[in-house]
Amino acid sequence: MSLIEESLHFIEKKQTVSQSQIRTILQLAFDEDCTVPFIARYRKEKTGNLDETIIREILSSHDEYCEIIKRKLFISETIEKAGKLDPEMKRLIEEAETLRRLEDIYAPFKAKRKTKAQKAIERGLEPLADLILSTSLSLEELEKQKGSEFVGVGEDSVSSFKDAVEGARDILIYRFSHDLEIKEELRSLFWSKGFLVSKKQTDAEKIK
Repeated sequence: MSLIEESLHFIEKKQTVSQSQIRTILQLAFDEDCTVPFIARYRKEKTGNLDETIIREILSSHDEYCEIIKRKLFISETIEKAGKLDPEMKRLIEEAETLRRLEDIYAPFKAKRKTKAQKAIERGLEPLADLILSTSLSLEELEKQKGSEFVGVGEDSVSSFKDAVEGARDILIYRFSHDLEIKEELRSLFWSKGFLVSKKQTDAEKIK
């Protein structure tokens, strides 16, 4: 199956024209090397009188699809080299329909400076993060029952339970900030509830 055929369903979801019209536009643009103005003016009988704006949107959607395919390949190869391309990760990448979704998936694997969360994990505090997330005990009760397990254990260990909790908090913050569903929910909330406010500066007249 050609890339043009593969992109048809993707473009159809984004445009309000038929699949046959989309196929015609792609064939004229890529197989016959026709320009957008030429297609809009001289191929009306083939496109169903689509104007330049719609034609450009169709071609732009095709370019977006091609970019998504390239990005999927790059991300899959990068994560595989890191030894973390398990079946669930493969599924997430394959099912991603936007570049934004792909970048959300890839974000935890990007090369960067060591985070506070990574340092906390190296200090053996990930079990404490899991415990905080799952238990109904207060921090005071946790300290009494489990505190000794996370303080002064191993190289570069924390010296107090308070420091251990800080490290566990860093781990949880990192997890939440890279959780795909949380990201989508926050974006949805932002666009549905957020609003923009602008105010005139008191000295605006002086700014040239």
